[in-house]
Amino acid sequence: MPNFLTPSTQSIAAHLSPVEKIRYLHILKLQHHTATLTSIAHLLQQLWRCFARR
Repeated sequence: MPNFLTPSTQSIAAHLSPVEKIRYLHILKLQHHTATLTSIAHLLQQLWRCFARR
């Protein structure tokens, strides 16, 4: 699992309450998952185009 708390995100999280830190970490995870799913969708789209040309 990737480390979502880089030095820059740690400095942001340092000023948050415990509940806000949990929310912040969840948002970072969701952003990561969104980026991953977008990458997968792009790869599938390229594959589909490749097969559609045949």
